Amino acid sequence: MNYTTSIVIIIVFTGITACSGNSQPTSTEEPDPPKDTTNTEGEVPQVETVEITNVTTTAAKGSGKVLADGSSSVIERGICWDTLQTPTMDTFHSDASSVKGSGEFSVNIEDLKDNTTYYARAYATNDAGVSYGEELEFVTEKVPDPVESIVFIDSTSFRDTTAFNEHWDLFYPWGDSHNGSALMVQEQMSLEPNGELLIEADPITHNEFNYASGAIHNRNHIVINDSLPKWEISGDFQVPTDQGTWPAFWITGAWNWPPEVDIMEFKGNNINWQNTATGPDWRDVSWQTKKTEISNADSWHNYKVIMKKRDDTYVDLNFYIDGKLTASHTADDFIGEPFWLIINMQMEGSSGSPGPDHAEFRARNIYLAATPAK
Repeated sequence: MNYTTSIVIIIVFTGITACSGNSQPTSTEEPDPPKDTTNTEGEVPQVETVEITNVTTTAAKGSGKVLADGSSSVIERGICWDTLQTPTMDTFHSDASSVKGSGEFSVNIEDLKDNTTYYARAYATNDAGVSYGEELEFVTEKVPDPVESIVFIDSTSFRDTTAFNEHWDLFYPWGDSHNGSALMVQEQMSLEPNGELLIEADPITHNEFNYASGAIHNRNHIVINDSLPKWEISGDFQVPTDQGTWPAFWITGAWNWPPEVDIMEFKGNNINWQNTATGPDWRDVSWQTKKTEISNADSWHNYKVIMKKRDDTYVDLNFYIDGKLTASHTADDFIGEPFWLIINMQMEGSSGSPGPDHAEFRARNIYLAATPAK
């Protein structure tokens, strides 16, 4: 036997046998299709968008209901929203924190813009994915335009004689005296170049009066009513605190007394009185009073009251000193009642006696404004 020939035959046969096990080249095989990464096997929940309620300028309440859990338990449910249609969980959304036995749930939709159209849908998720309910549209309420105040006296009424005469008359509305021992005299009042009113008190001997001093009142009435339910009255003052000095910034009933509101009143010391007087007549008066010590009352301080009609009976009064709330009063006989606004320095009387040889009282930046009803 020829051994060389036999070996060749075996090698060739073996090679043929190896090739027959793989008929296609490996370089041309197609890979297996990838697995579905969205996990859509099974059934997603069925969810309904029920309603959008309690819509305000910045918030609303959204309600939904899971009708069926699908192939596995519900993991999340809630409301999603956006200013564009077809909102998803990738936009704004809020999960429900509690669910009723019926499957109903609700969420608060917050941080919205006023006067804006939004679209909302309920959503629910389980292991199979997320589903959405019907899309509902809602519009947030519009923030009302601010109501501008009507300014009756601005901060410039003591700028010059023309500005003064436009807003103020001399003395009290009823004459040249009231309570204390001072007679109101024109020469005791002057306008300073820096927009200040100066009232000076000096001793005199004239009938029952011991002093000449000054007073002014606003030409127009203050009336709290349905048309003008809110009023603000304020001013800056430097006041004397000597015994016998009685400076005040106040309003009083035009045709009867009470009512009265003392926005600023000092009675011979450094205690400011903020008073509200109410009652059917002068024989039956109720007082609400707040006393505040002002250590440097002879320096400039701002005194203010804001009066606001609460309902058909009551008016709320908030008093301030230098922007800080100091007292809150309530009055039940102010509505429709005309008031005078008065600035004066009376002497002695409730502030004690004898008074000083000279006293000065300064005022500036008087402000009177009313806010119309919306």
